[in-house]
Amino acid sequence: MRLLRCESNGEFSLTKEYLEEPPPYAILSHTWGSDSDEVTFKDIEKGRGKSKSGYDKLRFCAARTEKDGLEYFWVDTCCIDKKDSVKLSEAINSMFSWYQRSAVCYVYLTDVATWGPVTFESSRWFTRGWTLQELLAPTSVKFFSPNGRYLGDRNSLAEQIHIITGISVRALQETRLSPSNYSVDERMSWARGRETKRQEDAAYSLLGLFGVYMPPIYGEGREHAFERLHGEIERKRTLVPSTEPSYPLPEPLAVKREEDSSSFTPLSSSGVLSFPDVQIPLSRPSETDEPSQHSASTQGLIVSSYHKMVQDKNIEMKQWWDEAVAVNTETTGPYEKVAVLLVRWADELDDLETSEDVSNLYLSTYVVATERFRHKH
Repeated sequence: MRLLRCESNGEFSLTKEYLEEPPPYAILSHTWGSDSDEVTFKDIEKGRGKSKSGYDKLRFCAARTEKDGLEYFWVDTCCIDKKDSVKLSEAINSMFSWYQRSAVCYVYLTDVATWGPVTFESSRWFTRGWTLQELLAPTSVKFFSPNGRYLGDRNSLAEQIHIITGISVRALQETRLSPSNYSVDERMSWARGRETKRQEDAAYSLLGLFGVYMPPIYGEGREHAFERLHGEIERKRTLVPSTEPSYPLPEPLAVKREEDSSSFTPLSSSGVLSFPDVQIPLSRPSETDEPSQHSASTQGLIVSSYHKMVQDKNIEMKQWWDEAVAVNTETTGPYEKVAVLLVRWADELDDLETSEDVSNLYLSTYVVATERFRHKH
């Protein structure tokens, strides 16, 4: 975990990584603007980004942190190196506990200039997926307008928040929420109607609320992310006996906004997950399925995967297989083995200036990978 430290001159800087217990810190909850407006991890490292509109949140959080007698604070836009997949995975799985361990959480409502039940209720903050755990996990949650005006805390505003979100007043007024005191159905209902920028985050943002861990796989899609989340919840239920019913679990975000409906394609009645040009039959692992030999261990977390039988005839990939690559790898018919090339995007790649530079890099990497693949097979 990396924190921002308030300096004597009113500025702030990124600390070293805290591997053990960090010092007391404040934490910010907010809604993201456009990517170009938000201050990034690299901006802070390089001492830039002050002209971005997102820097106002950091100034507010720094000033409020000092006013509350604290020295450190955390903001998700710039305290996570999102280009490092390991750090990103750790952050996503640790997010709930990071908010829970904070001394205080400041909710920065950019669209609530003045206090009023109507303006508070209509804030975009209440519609976002990640802000659910940011509302419930911290022991202290304080709401502020963008000009720094204090609007109230979670306890004093519990009745209004209950009306807006459907979350029980009891849960909102708990000093330290114990998610397991609430049924899976109830916790799932808290997330209904909330949206996330990336479809998989609809599931990832609920990990802490259900006390489960799983690596994020961006690109797997919303359906598969929820399949894995439900699987982890079921697995936890088998380890910890519960009186709650098992499958099927209710899925949040069932009521999608009209403009976002195209991002979600449900399972068809035939059990086939359908996307444009791709049809892949899905099945849950049965009791007789053997764990795959390809298991990943990340910082003590063992992730076991199961084989999914996918037949060539059920896959239609249009424009996914470049003919030139097929020739170079001597693939002339339906393929049986697929090699996936993974390239770590190092900071040095940011310095590549032209598309030709990037093409040369991938060409050289591809040649090496192809030769190794041929020697191996």
